[in-house]
Amino acid sequence: MRVTILMPVYNAAHYLHQSINSVLKQSCNSWEMIIIDDESTDNSRDIIQEYVNKDSRIRLITQKNAGPAIARARAIQLATTEYVAILDADDELSPLYVEEMLDCAKKYNADIITPNVEYISEQGSINRLTRFEESTLHANKVITNGQEAFSLTLPWQLHGWQMIKTSLAKKYYIENLVNYSKLNSDEYITRLLYLKSNTTVCCKAIYRHRFDNPDSLTRSFKLLNFDCLKTLDKLTELCIQEHMSIRIFINLYNTNFITLKNMINALDKLPAVDKNKGIEIIKNYYYKSYRKKFPSKILFVAPIKTSIKLFISMIDYKIMKLISTI
Repeated sequence: MRVTILMPVYNAAHYLHQSINSVLKQSCNSWEMIIIDDESTDNSRDIIQEYVNKDSRIRLITQKNAGPAIARARAIQLATTEYVAILDADDELSPLYVEEMLDCAKKYNADIITPNVEYISEQGSINRLTRFEESTLHANKVITNGQEAFSLTLPWQLHGWQMIKTSLAKKYYIENLVNYSKLNSDEYITRLLYLKSNTTVCCKAIYRHRFDNPDSLTRSFKLLNFDCLKTLDKLTELCIQEHMSIRIFINLYNTNFITLKNMINALDKLPAVDKNKGIEIIKNYYYKSYRKKFPSKILFVAPIKTSIKLFISMIDYKIMKLISTI
């Protein structure tokens, strides 16, 4: 059993040596690597090419700038191993990562294997609890219900740095499901994969995430960040189509409420030239998705504080905007 490690790269020259070397230092050789250069403007491609020239297990493909989700979707279609694994260009894998993840895959015949996550600083130090310690998850937890796995993604207890059975990834991690955003569409497809997974297993393997990278796509705020509202709309539609439980709708609308509130507060971070467009995007989402698609039965079964909060937020955008300042 083998895994293809997928790594989209955009202007990540500062981190590439550490990231790729963490793959080369794996305790077992049951891996190959596809690196997708997303039209970097720094010397990322030259660094990658150096590794490709030295190690036949590493392959480079290039594309015009389209974002990491499109890059992964294209690489997945090229994978011939049983599993594919996600690695961001500024993150690292622990030395036992591949060995421990594949062991879990074999033991449980899992569709998705989710590692624990350590959060590392620029200096490589670990400054906070691991993802499992922050959540209710633990190594060897087995989830055999797709809706249950999906529900755990709403607060991101189950995260997106997972290993996926290639046949499942090829079926759902496809371009026409992620091409709506260069920034945020991986958050939709990750949740869809968990929903469609028959068996998800939490693994003790450690994925090392660099949480204070100032160059990360998600750190600087721009109009593209409002694509998260497109993702929330798609997730709402998915929940409707899949006849999700009311409990999941409650969790989803809590997420929708918090994100909408954050986006309203973030308007001042936009350049002045983009602010009106940002307001337009938020209002469009509020009226055409958040309020229009709200299942009113939530108000009768959710905890009282949640019901009151959501009821008030549905009155009008001006009220939602006022709530966001509190």
